[in-house]
Amino acid sequence: PAGGEELSFSVPPPDDFLHVLHELSRQRVCIGLTGAVGSGKSTVRAAVEEAGVPVFCADRVVAGSYARGGEGCAILEHHFGKRFSAPGGGIDKDRLREAMQDPSLRR
Repeated sequence: PAGGEELSFSVPPPDDFLHVLHELSRQRVCIGLTGAVGSGKSTVRAAVEEAGVPVFCADRVVAGSYARGGEGCAILEHHFGKRFSAPGGGIDKDRLREAMQDPSLRR
């Protein structure tokens, strides 16, 4: 990882883990990485990126969409006004997360 912290896994990955991912990426194989909050997804993603494997990060796409001028920001403001707007523009994700607990706002 960029910060220099050591990777840790519940079960150690095989010695050739990053090499295998890199080789698979040459074959255009897609691998999805999921897990609970704080489970190390970002750490693994960073290590994979550092190994030169192309990575699509949905978190980055969502962050851009929720930023000022982003499509997600525009959609939410269209439907809910400034209810979820952050003071500096964009979406306040904490307020949005709280609202998602309200069943009346879900479809």
